[in-house]
Amino acid sequence: MPSLLRRNVGRGVKANSYPLKSLLDVSPKTKAPLDRGFVPAVLANRSYRAAVKKAGAAVKVAIAIEREDGHICRGDVDVLAPGSDLDTDTLRFVERHIKFLLWSRGGWKIYFSGPEPIGRYLKKAYTAKGERGPDVEIMQRAYDKTFAVETVNPAASLPKLN
Repeated sequence: MPSLLRRNVGRGVKANSYPLKSLLDVSPKTKAPLDRGFVPAVLANRSYRAAVKKAGAAVKVAIAIEREDGHICRGDVDVLAPGSDLDTDTLRFVERHIKFLLWSRGGWKIYFSGPEPIGRYLKKAYTAKGERGPDVEIMQRAYDKTFAVETVNPAASLPKLN
């Protein structure tokens, strides 16, 4: 995953605010007996959200997913400001959040409003040959539409929940 620009250091975000270890690498207290490497997503999400709260410099990311007949679901989240040592975690957190929305509600189009480097990453990941290519292929077949990621700014311009 590409690193976001490190432009916020010196603006209240300290370069060494966090350890270099990923916030998403969380070990459960009790290992799953059939898959010792299994880590419930909820643990990584809690860890990331706690770091956002602690940093106090959250950036709002607004996400809308369009599915059949123009139905829209929303899933806005707060993320760490670009430029921290955890930019890769931010990309992964947002990508996993969107994947959850797609698989729990369905959809063929992602509307994204947030930091431009995250939007660029999502546009690349959610293509037929991108990191999320299999998801794109399945959603295109399910909805009989070309899958798309559209960046929208400001967030108020995103489609409304319906």
